[in-house]
Amino acid sequence: MLSPAQLRAITNYLQTVPELSGCKIGHYGSSMSEMLHPGNPSSPNYSIIIIIDEFNIRPYTSQSPTSPPPTPTPAMVTNDSRVGRELIGVGLSCGLTIVSGVGFVGALAAEGPSLGTSTFLAVAAWTGMVAGYAQCLNGIYRTTEASINPNSDSLEQLDNNAWYSGTFFVIDALGVASGVAGLAAARGPLIALLERRASLPAAQQLERMTRPERDAAMREALRRASQDPSTRRELTTALQKAFPERNIASMIRAGGSSGTIRTGSIVSNVISEQIARNITAQVVGIISSVAGIGVSATPSSWTGSGSGSLNTIGTAVINIIQPSAN
Repeated sequence: MLSPAQLRAITNYLQTVPELSGCKIGHYGSSMSEMLHPGNPSSPNYSIIIIIDEFNIRPYTSQSPTSPPPTPTPAMVTNDSRVGRELIGVGLSCGLTIVSGVGFVGALAAEGPSLGTSTFLAVAAWTGMVAGYAQCLNGIYRTTEASINPNSDSLEQLDNNAWYSGTFFVIDALGVASGVAGLAAARGPLIALLERRASLPAAQQLERMTRPERDAAMREALRRASQDPSTRRELTTALQKAFPERNIASMIRAGGSSGTIRTGSIVSNVISEQIARNITAQVVGIISSVAGIGVSATPSSWTGSGSGSLNTIGTAVINIIQPSAN
């Protein structure tokens, strides 16, 4: 605020200016107004009114343009936080790989309606087994890396590598596809094996049969059990162990019986055990396929490297659907 002396000095100065001499001068400040000079009515400048208005002026300060907030640095996901899930993933991958090997053997021994079906099963099982081995080795590497370098984020960098993630996406997709194909193709051979097992006469049934009936039953059982070349070889080996003194080729051609209940029972048991092993291998292969598909659909936060293409595809579909729903 201007002091009274300052206001008087300003008023006196204005009256000395020829163009303003005799004018009226007022003052406004601190929400109050006052007359500093009433003016001279005889002056030609009497009609001029000057107001000294005091108002607060904020001091000027140079301000730099507002800079955008810093981008937050994402938290580093260290390997030690992944050890548990990687152990689960490698256990599932390697365990299912071993089971796939059993399924592969079962597919080779499968007695399907045709050799083409058995070959398809073998190819599907082989593809799944190879894909499983690759995933098992990958899981072993990741688990080892997480244990050796717990404070590093090397696994996070590996997952962000497009080549690495794309390669194992394809490998897992091949494993899933072989599992689905194997499930579809295994139905026929499994039903055929179960029917063949049900058609074998038990020891009690053999006792009630006549010799011609036993001969016919054993002949049919051997014929059906030896349709597939690989199964015939397995059957020949088993019969050689049971009847070391017999000519197995002639025995199979003759129907396997010698007219006795004991001989017919041994032939029936040998064939039954061989079919039961093939059924077990088929069932194990089916379980492996279902389990492999299920593991592929699990999130990586649960099973680490075990999570695969189905989870990736499912996550992408959910991300597409959710914005559309909103």
